[in-house]
Amino acid sequence: MSPSKFLLRKTLMFTLLCIFTSVAFANPPSVKITWSNPDDYKDIRASSGESEQTFRQRLAGNIQDHMNKLATDLAAGSVLEMTVTNLTLAGDLRTSGARSGHKDIRIVKDGYRARMSFSYQLLDAAGQVTKQGEEKLQSPLSGPSINPTSKNEPFAIEKKMLSRWFNKTIK
Repeated sequence: MSPSKFLLRKTLMFTLLCIFTSVAFANPPSVKITWSNPDDYKDIRASSGESEQTFRQRLAGNIQDHMNKLATDLAAGSVLEMTVTNLTLAGDLRTSGARSGHKDIRIVKDGYRARMSFSYQLLDAAGQVTKQGEEKLQSPLSGPSINPTSKNEPFAIEKKMLSRWFNKTIK
């Protein structure tokens, strides 16, 4: 093979590699979450010191970030659309004692399960529905389902519940 043909072939292979790589990174998988009528959800109340709006934004952001991480395993161009219709956070809000200023805090212990109802559609890169359904998730009893490293992670039980569903149903 002549040096010019070799160089041409090498350049062509490199160009094709660049095109395929840019296509894969230009259209990564994504997750779109719609929170339908959150005022009607059973339990997404904020504890003291945080407005309801700020709490809901923090909750939505945490769940969105978590689902985005899970979606990195999906094919390029895939879109997971979720419409959340109800949410009950793990634990229960209780008013703490006088030393802490009678603030509301969320207590997570056995018997206070997280629950989430939503519909979903998984679309491929061409926009075709590949999976869809309605889900009513429920976490295991809350206390034992948290490992010690996730105690301080916001919404750890809810994220774990969504991870189990994603790995079983979507992946």
